[in-house]
Parts: sequence; C-alpha cells; structure tokens
Amino acid sequence: MPHFDPHITRRSFALGAFAASIAGVPAVKAQALASPAVLYQPPQNYRVVYEAALKGIDAASSGGKPRRYRIRGDFNEAASWVKDGGHNPWLLLGADAYTAFSAARSQSRGFLAIAYLTRESHEGVGGVSLELDPEVVFAQCRALLPTRYRVHVIVDPAHEALLADRADSAARAKGLDLNLTVASDLSVATSEIQAALTYGNPATDVLWLLGSPSLISSETAGVLARRAWARRFPVFSSRTGLVHGGFLMGAEPDFEDTGRQLVELAAKASAEPYPIELTRKAKSVLNVRAARRLGVDVTPELRARVDLLVSDE
Repeated sequence: MPHFDPHITRRSFALGAFAASIAGVPAVKAQALASPAVLYQPPQNYRVVYEAALKGIDAASSGGKPRRYRIRGDFNEAASWVKDGGHNPWLLLGADAYTAFSAARSQSRGFLAIAYLTRESHEGVGGVSLELDPEVVFAQCRALLPTRYRVHVIVDPAHEALLADRADSAARAKGLDLNLTVASDLSVATSEIQAALTYGNPATDVLWLLGSPSLISSETAGVLARRAWARRFPVFSSRTGLVHGGFLMGAEPDFEDTGRQLVELAAKASAEPYPIELTRKAKSVLNVRAARRLGVDVTPELRARVDLLVSDE
C-alpha cells in the first residue's frame, strides 16, 4: 500500500531524451521582439517555477533581456506600468499579471503563461496554457506501457477545453482509444475517476489525471491512489506531486521551456485572435515501486530517460 510521504530519491538526468518532449522543439532564439516586457507576481510557493520561466524568456529573447515588472500587491500601479511603459508585447506570468494587464486596457499585445487559458476567460491575449499537449502524455504512455491501448481522461471544460479539442486526434495518432468524460466540479470528477478505476481493465487501460483543482484534491487523491494500487491500475498525473502517493507516473511543464515557447509565440503572433498553445515539453516523474508492481521493467535506460525517480528503494 502506498504512503503519502515516501522517501524520495532524486537523480539528475539530461533532458530531451524521453518521449515527454515533442520532436522538433526549436533550439534557436525567436525572432527579436521590438520592446517586450515581463509582468509577474510569483507566489511564494511557486518562486522556482517563475524563475525558470523568466530564465527561458531571457534565453529566447534575441533582442536582449526584456525589462521585468514585478507586481507587489498594487494592481493599479501594475496597470499604470502597462499603460505608460511603452512596451509591446507584454509577457504575462500568472493570473495576477493578466488581471493587471486587462485593467490597463492597453493597446499592446499580451501573452500569458503559468495559467489555464481559455478564449472565454482570457479575452484579448494569447499564450501558453498550463495543460500539457496530449501528444506529450500519449507518447509517455506508449513508451512505458506499450500493451495498453485505451486512455480514460476526465476534463473540466472551464480549464481544459483546448486539451479536450486536441486529445482525440493525438490519441488516434498514437494508436490509442480515448474515453473522454466531462466533469464540471470535484464531486462529479471523483465519481467518474472512481468509475474508471473500478470498471476499466488494468491490463489494457490507463487513467490520465489532469491537474485542474476542480478535478482532484489532496483528499480525494489518497483514496484514488489506494484504489489504483489495489487494482494495479496505471495512472498518469499532470500533477507530479501525486506520483509520490502511489500513482505510476507524472509529467508537469518544463517551465524554462515554457518561457521560451511564450517568446516564440509572441514573435510570430501579429493580429488577434492571438494563438493559445498547449505546453509542448514536460519533465517526468516515475514511481519505481508502482512501476514494479505493474510489471514494468525499470531498466537503466528507463531510469536515464526520467527526470525524477520516487519510491526507489
């Protein structure tokens, strides 16, 4: 039975070898932006995430590092920066940056990352949504569990509409059957996930848990992990912290690459509606104990393709 505070073994490996990244990710700097700036307010618990995204933005900005504006609690002040700063485009990191940008009613272009983006809730901007491109996850699934061919996924249309639109074609491209179910709140999502774990076939099926808080909480995660463990049901999670609790594997955005992706998108987007892209590159986490329970051969080659191993006793 898995525990929720296991000993974690960290290993550092070179990125890019695993199927968690989509082939063809650009390695060159984006076309120079005229006068870009970054608006951000990193929550204390996610400072590392924002630092990685800022590093990626700087690395991809061929015209020099964009000027940074850090919000310190005063949204009116932040809105005035957007109005008076003379920058175009604005690269927005996090929901607070989008709020300040929207309040400014600026004519500058805006591109948002580190947020769940939808056309309905983020009018007037483009960007890189937090959801992983399904191709990334399905490639992981095929590489790790080649005999499984059916993927169950529960989506919240308020957060994962773009992912839902692309998941079917991505599954077909990998030779997978997709069972996609819509759930608009935590109660419905929990029931649907439990149904997949109860009635799905562990020998042929995989459950992909998305990261939206409306789909899974820390309380429900424990119950679901124990159910998956008992049935030997493989579960992928878009929240890597849940892998520590017994789920097989997880993947979360490579936030440094997200910064690069945001700059590249802003460089090529010149007119509304600005494009919204899914995250193209991920860092992977594997629960070694869960993998062995599922009969996965944890070879040295597999270890070398994963960014973080947990429960590796």
